[in-house]
Amino acid sequence: MSELFADRSAIPGYEILRRVGAGGMGDVFLANQSSFDRQVVIKTVNVKSPSCQEELTRRFDREAELTADIAHPNIVEILDRGIYEGQPFLVMEYIDGASLRQRLQPGVAMPVEQARPMLCSIVQALSCLHEHGILHRDLKPENVLLDARGRVKVADFGVAVSTTEIGSITQCGQ
Repeated sequence: MSELFADRSAIPGYEILRRVGAGGMGDVFLANQSSFDRQVVIKTVNVKSPSCQEELTRRFDREAELTADIAHPNIVEILDRGIYEGQPFLVMEYIDGASLRQRLQPGVAMPVEQARPMLCSIVQALSCLHEHGILHRDLKPENVLLDARGRVKVADFGVAVSTTEIGSITQCGQ
């Protein structure tokens, strides 16, 4: 477990249960939100460079602000955001399932009857985002989550932009 969450109750109101993912820029933890006694996901930043930290904090804020008012059955809901010991974090709904990447079998085509409803759900999510002036910019099988019932949720808006910001946002270090 990262240093940030060595204390499982580090962020007031949340009990960290375990790490469920890690990427180049941060970690994702399963947690229990005490106020509603429900499981949530906490996404953190794990970058030491002050200039990258500042950019990632802005990106976290943008991710929360862009999607805060969107309620769609095929888009992961962001529930809260904050900063703990200088580290920004986002709290999102927990999807009990797997990513589309985990469900795909290399070299095996997904049957049309199975793929069509998933694609329709993804298109509905993207349509909703576009109606709100948001471009996802990182749609890939890892960012399409399927819950235990097979319902689709588009996730990870870390590089999403408002159509009014196109061309003004770059990635740290690139």
